[in-house]
Amino acid sequence: MNIHKYVRNHTPLLMVAFLMMWLSQGCIFSPPLLDGNYACSRDTDCPEGMHCATDLGLCQKKPGQSTNEPCSAEGSTRECYTGPASARGVGSCKLGTQTCTNGKWMVCEGDVRPAALELCDGKDSDCDGEVDEGCPCKDGQTRPCFTGPKPARGVGICKDGTQTCFDEKWGACTGQIVPQPEVCDNQDNDCNGQVDEKILSKRCYTGPAPTLGIGTCKSGYSTCASGKWTQCRGEVTPQQETCDGQDDDCNGKIDDNCGKETCKAGEARACYNGPEGTLNQGACRAGKQLCSAAGTWGPCQGQVLPKQEDCDGVDNDCDGQTDEFDQPQTCYTGPTKTQGVGACKAGVKRCFKGLWTPCSGQVTPQTETCDKQDNDCDGQIDEDVCGDCQPGARRPCYTGPAQTRGKGVCKTGIQTCGADAKWGNCFNEVTPSKEICDGKDNDCDGNVDGFSQSCYTGAPNTQGVGPCRAGIQTCSVGKWTMCTGEVIPQTETCDKIDNDCNGKVDEICTGCTPKTTRECYLASTGCTLGANGKYTCVGTCKAGIQTCNVFRKWGGCYASASPQAEVCDGKDNDCNGKIDDGIMCP
Repeated sequence: MNIHKYVRNHTPLLMVAFLMMWLSQGCIFSPPLLDGNYACSRDTDCPEGMHCATDLGLCQKKPGQSTNEPCSAEGSTRECYTGPASARGVGSCKLGTQTCTNGKWMVCEGDVRPAALELCDGKDSDCDGEVDEGCPCKDGQTRPCFTGPKPARGVGICKDGTQTCFDEKWGACTGQIVPQPEVCDNQDNDCNGQVDEKILSKRCYTGPAPTLGIGTCKSGYSTCASGKWTQCRGEVTPQQETCDGQDDDCNGKIDDNCGKETCKAGEARACYNGPEGTLNQGACRAGKQLCSAAGTWGPCQGQVLPKQEDCDGVDNDCDGQTDEFDQPQTCYTGPTKTQGVGACKAGVKRCFKGLWTPCSGQVTPQTETCDKQDNDCDGQIDEDVCGDCQPGARRPCYTGPAQTRGKGVCKTGIQTCGADAKWGNCFNEVTPSKEICDGKDNDCDGNVDGFSQSCYTGAPNTQGVGPCRAGIQTCSVGKWTMCTGEVIPQTETCDKIDNDCNGKVDEICTGCTPKTTRECYLASTGCTLGANGKYTCVGTCKAGIQTCNVFRKWGGCYASASPQAEVCDGKDNDCNGKIDDGIMCP
C-alpha cells in the first residue's frame, strides 16, 4: 500500500498524524510530486526498493534489479550500467555485467555509479569529469588539469597541465596544451580525432615574387599529404624568352630579345603582357602602346594583369573563377597573445559573394567571471572575481613552503575573512628563516644546527692577504666549535712569504739574499780584497766563506786563515811575503 497516496486522499489532520508517526520512527520521505513520483537529493529520501537518480532529482527503481528483458543465449553476459548516461565510464564510474538466466537478463552487478557528493579522495567520485572540485587542498599538492573542451582532453596534441595548491586553493593550470587551429603537420592540432582535416590545398608559386601574374607566370596548387605540402603543381614560372608574342620571362616585356618592331611616330595600338587566355577574362584588360619619335613601340600602359585572388567578387587572377577559396580561412580578432589561452580560440571565415563572412566560432577575451574558466585568457582562472569565504570566518594559514609547515620553529597563523569575502593576511605564522647557531631548526628542514661556516680570528683586514685564509667551524648544540684550518698573521721572516699578511713580503729584511755565500777575511793583513769580491792572499793566509741567513744578515766567516807567528817550517806564517824571516832555523 502506498502510504503517501493514502494520506494525500484523506483529511489534512490525518495526514499530519501519519507524518508525525513516520518522523518518530526515523523514516523521512521527500514530498511526492503530482505525478506520483518522489523528489529526492539522496537515496535516503526514497522509499524502500528505490534509489535517488541525482541527475533527475527523482526516486527510481533501485539499480541491480532484473530488467526482465528477454535473452536467448543462456549464461551469456553483457555490459550494463544503471547510473546516468553522462557518467558512464567517467571518473570512478564503471560498467557492470548482466547474465542471461532462464531467458531473462538478470541484475547489473559490479557497476559503479556517481557518488552523491565529491568525496575529496583524489578521484572523480561524482563522475562529472572533475577531480575533487570544491574540496580544500594541501599546500604543495599537485593534480592534472585541462581547461579545454572535455572531448579534446588527451586527444591529438592536447595534454593535461598541472595545478599546484597554494594557500589551500588550486592555482592556474600550467603546461597544458588546448586545441589549436589545424595546420598541415600530420598532427591533430584541434584535438578532434582527425589529422590535417579541412586542409586540402593552397596556392603556391616558386618563381621570384615580382614575376607572379606578369606575362605567362601564374600560381599553382600544393596539397597537404602526410603532414607536408606537396610540390607546387600547375604553376608557370619565368622561362627563356622566345619570339612567340608572349612575355615568357615575365619581365613585363613581350619578345624583348627579338628584333625591334618599327612603327610610325604617334601611332597607337592595344597591348597585353599577361598569360595567354587571360585577356578580357575576369579583371584582366588590355592596355595601350604609343609609337615613339624614334619609331619604336613604347611600354604597355593601363593594362590589368592577373594578381592574387582576393575575396572581392572579382576574378583577380583571371582564371575564369571568382573568389575561389578551397577552404574556410582561420581568423581571430582578439589580442595576438591570447589565442589558444584559456577559453580563447580561433574561428573561421568564408568568402561569400565578394565579402568575408564574420569570424564565426572564435572565442575572444571576456570579462573574468567566477566559473572555473580563464575567461579573459590571461593564463589565470577566476582571479580576483570569486568570493573566497564568509566574512568574519577564521582559518589556519601558512605562506611558507608546504614541506616546512609544522617543522622546527615554523607554525601556522590565522586568517580572517574580510567584508569583501576574501581572506586577509596571515597573522602570527612563523615561516622559515636563515639557520643560526641557537639550538633551533630555524629553516624548518628537520635538521637542528649541524651546519658549518667559515671563520677567521686574525685581524679582519688580513684575511685573504698573503698566506692568511679562513678556516671552518661547526655549529653543535647551539655553540660554535673551534676554528680549524685557518692561517692567521705570523712574525715576518725572510723567506719570500708575506708571513704577517700586511701585503708586503720580507719587509723587515735588508742586506743580503738568504742562502747566498761570499768570501770573507777577518785579519787586516795577509789578504787583499779585489774588485771582483775575491781575496788575494800571501803565505798561509786564506779567505773563508760567509752565508746569508733568513734575516738577510751575513753569518760568521768560516775556514779563513789569518797571519800567525813565524815558525821555522819553510812557510810564510805571518803572511808578509817572507819565509822564516826574523828567526833562526837549525
